[in-house]
Amino acid sequence: MLCGRPAVDTQVEEEQHSLVRWAQQSIKENKLDQLIDPSLKGQISAYCLKMFVDVANKCLDIRPKGRPTMADVVVKLEHALAVDEGSRENTQHQNRPKGKVSKVFQRTIEFIAKGADIKWQRTKVYSPNGENIPRNFSSSAASGRNEADLKGQILPTPDLRIFSLSEMKIATKNFRVDRVVGQGGFGKVYEGWLVEKNGSGLVVAVKKLDSESMQGFDEWQSEVCILGRLSHPNLVKLLGYCWEDNELLLVYEFMRKGILESHLFGRGSAIQPLPWAIRLNILIGAARGLDFLHTSEEQVIYRDFKTSNILLDDSYNAKISDFGLAKFGPSGSKTHLTTRVMGTAGYAAPEYVATGNLYVKSDMYGFGVVLVEMLTGLRAIDPNRPRGKRNLIDWVKPYLSQKRKFKHIMDSQLEGKYPTKAASQIAQVALQCLGDDPKSRPSMKEVMEILERIDASNE
Repeated sequence: MLCGRPAVDTQVEEEQHSLVRWAQQSIKENKLDQLIDPSLKGQISAYCLKMFVDVANKCLDIRPKGRPTMADVVVKLEHALAVDEGSRENTQHQNRPKGKVSKVFQRTIEFIAKGADIKWQRTKVYSPNGENIPRNFSSSAASGRNEADLKGQILPTPDLRIFSLSEMKIATKNFRVDRVVGQGGFGKVYEGWLVEKNGSGLVVAVKKLDSESMQGFDEWQSEVCILGRLSHPNLVKLLGYCWEDNELLLVYEFMRKGILESHLFGRGSAIQPLPWAIRLNILIGAARGLDFLHTSEEQVIYRDFKTSNILLDDSYNAKISDFGLAKFGPSGSKTHLTTRVMGTAGYAAPEYVATGNLYVKSDMYGFGVVLVEMLTGLRAIDPNRPRGKRNLIDWVKPYLSQKRKFKHIMDSQLEGKYPTKAASQIAQVALQCLGDDPKSRPSMKEVMEILERIDASNE
């Protein structure tokens, strides 16, 4: 971008064939002027050139640990651009006409912004002046300040609709209590009614971040960026978002049957037990959604697969929701990510809990837990059960491989109305998913195909 030349060019002198090596040598000898694209001569101040070159040189560090983060690069380049525009007090280019933006900074900022958008997720979000926005964004001193700039920087989702707060208040009757249809770590979920320009209406689910939420801006951003880019029949559809007056909201398609957790563990006349065929259909749908994430171009590790994150439509088709904890998979030759442990007790894979090492197949452990919950009708963790039975997997795992004892752990609400062979096959799949070594677990594609074969054989 600075030199206006390709990384490798055999049409120039041999010592300049490798642009990087030549540039590094020029930087070492403090011959920065010779790096500048002739078309940019006279447009870059010495101070801004030094800043720009410093960023580039650090990115080229042979040691990965010596390189800056993408967020650091954006902040430094934005600072350089601001200086170049003459908006900083500490300027060293007074002879240069104010307001004239150097082409190299302008096009590099645009390029870097697109690159950061493609990666979607950051562990931190920065305002244009370099201040870090705390996780609990709603109580941040940065809230409301430079909001337009921040939105442009972190929300690379032009296909999503941006709702106003007034639209959300009208849709939810000002977030009335009787409109609440769910609640999680993010905040409350409201049923809303959107009136379109043509007069038609649309039922939606509006998720509103609580100011005291344990989750926060990072999770909200992850939802927008991932679901704003990915589309699949077994992923819940994100229609848009709202960020106004320190309020953070997400607007989804409305799933009339609610969450799987309520149907599987709920009791009372209002909740009907799930028949075997519906349970299998839900598992297949969820498997297809998770397989799509694992095999997408930007591989996604979902990280929080559980019954409360599986939504059901009118026909009990499953859709995975809540992408606040999702991470992009390892790149290159790496097998895992190392990150802070987050998720739900009872569903998180043991290697992840113990080390913070997150593998694609860490999701398979959570899927295995859900398989067992669907077979037994019991929660993964239940402190009300007797000691020794509170952790479902520790208690039930020995039964899964013993056909004689297997029937004793099956959900009593099925009343024996299930194909024994199919249930046994699913139990064996669950055992494989629950393996201690992530390498020994099957892929999501393999599990999905097994479930589909089981379903076909019962038709």
